[in-house]
Amino acid sequence: MKPRGLLLLSAGGFQGLALIQGLQPLHGLRLIVADSYADNVTRFLADQYVVAPPLSDQAVFEQFLLNLCQEQDIELLLAATDHELRTVDRLRTRLQAMGVSVLVSTGRALELGQDKLAFYRWLAEQGHRVLPFFERPDDPAAPELLIGKARGAWGGRAMLQHRRGQEMASLPEGYVWQPMLTDFDEYSVDFSVRPDGALSPLAFRRRLRTVGGYAVVCEPGAPSEVSVAATAAARGLADLGACGPLNLQLLHWSGGVAVSDFNPRGGTSMALSISAGLNPMEFLLQASPDPAPCAKPVVLQRTTQLFRQQLVPRLDLSGVRGVVLDLDDTLLDQKAWMLDKLRLTWRGLAAHLPPQAQFLADCWALIEEGHRSDLFDRLCSRWGWGQATRDALIEAYREAVPRKACLYPEVLGVLDQLRRSGYRLALLTDNPAASQRQKLQVSLLGSQLDAVILTADLGCRKPDPTAFAAAAEALALSPAELVMVGDNLYRDIHGALLAGYRHAFHLTRAGAFFNFDGALWRELHPEQEAWTAVNCLRDLHAHLPKLLCTAGTRDEGNIF
Repeated sequence: MKPRGLLLLSAGGFQGLALIQGLQPLHGLRLIVADSYADNVTRFLADQYVVAPPLSDQAVFEQFLLNLCQEQDIELLLAATDHELRTVDRLRTRLQAMGVSVLVSTGRALELGQDKLAFYRWLAEQGHRVLPFFERPDDPAAPELLIGKARGAWGGRAMLQHRRGQEMASLPEGYVWQPMLTDFDEYSVDFSVRPDGALSPLAFRRRLRTVGGYAVVCEPGAPSEVSVAATAAARGLADLGACGPLNLQLLHWSGGVAVSDFNPRGGTSMALSISAGLNPMEFLLQASPDPAPCAKPVVLQRTTQLFRQQLVPRLDLSGVRGVVLDLDDTLLDQKAWMLDKLRLTWRGLAAHLPPQAQFLADCWALIEEGHRSDLFDRLCSRWGWGQATRDALIEAYREAVPRKACLYPEVLGVLDQLRRSGYRLALLTDNPAASQRQKLQVSLLGSQLDAVILTADLGCRKPDPTAFAAAAEALALSPAELVMVGDNLYRDIHGALLAGYRHAFHLTRAGAFFNFDGALWRELHPEQEAWTAVNCLRDLHAHLPKLLCTAGTRDEGNIF
């Protein structure tokens, strides 16, 4: 199972952050971010961060982009800002010949997204809702108070106010003018369009508070007249070649609604729509058809932008050549796997068990209380079942093999990128060997690994150093050339450091079985300092130097 390489251009800033937040929950992607600045807010959120040449050097940038797509096996290409859209569109044919799906608007839609006057003319010609507009503020039909927008500006930039009779000599050229409204609501609409023209559901949000044009507090939903106007405009733009993540702005006042702006790229505050339950990026990358576009109902709730701080310690991991990873709750969602097996268990014994909902709820209550090893003993005791039922449950559970893998979204992309960076990868896992082989078979993880070590086959369990030594031997590397990644501070981290591994990464996932207190662990084990806490496998890229770099990446090792 090979993850799809997805390239985000000019995605180092907050607009790129919005796209990445929509992509992070999606499975099977290897995220490559390219930006002209070495330090940026998304550097540590991607599988590969590439410093690109400036777009002003057009020929160099174009060759860089083509080389990067080839070297990184890019299948999907997105642009985070307006600046590079025309360049990507110009290279569309060459990129498509390389197997790259270009998720960027083309043709008339791209033109309308970069010229407000052309956009307003199109809206009027097609009968869409739009405020009156004027090329000059002294137009005889213009009202007394006007607001001016630069025709090619985006993100609320370069806006002017003008009152009839004021001096005009100082007004710049290249503006379009509209009546200034004083009492209105502004709605932002996030959506996406696939290359085949399929339009996603529209995610509406009323902008309640903005900072520099950046929405920080919104209310999901919109009145029906806003929904109708936005859906019509979005459908029309899709028919003209709009593609990728997109954004519309609308104004709503007592008795009226008008489309005010079209952004031919993702909205900077799209994360607020995602938090309310609609992710345009998910629709964009789906292969199967989706239901007809629909608006989210108006609900009384708020969405707010919160910024997360991240400390990236300076780790010297030069000389590391391999990564050893745990399986359960590190690569694979153990709870989801168990629940799928319990569903199959019930299906095989349904005639002898309570209704499925009750059976699963009782099982899960015991599991969440920590009774995994004696689950069926306690279940039988609760329901008064005998030994025969207990044995049948255990046998059915062991034989049940779910069809789907329960890997975490970023796993395949991270493993693929680590191998591309030159690392050898091994899996080191406890639990019964038959159960772990089931997971490996369904998940197809074996194709991403250089070695698989099941401690049950060795006759030991982590943190026994024997297990970690076996992983090192399987990779033909010394313990000092290895780092360990796992969810259990005692079994994974403590065991790896006892075995002489160079470093260890303790991965904490929401909802997983273990919830360790790292501060208390450090207090009780001051001798073991060589470990770092992470919350996502992609965090590894910030710490592990790239052993093999392709010529187009312009990125040697980690940021330090």
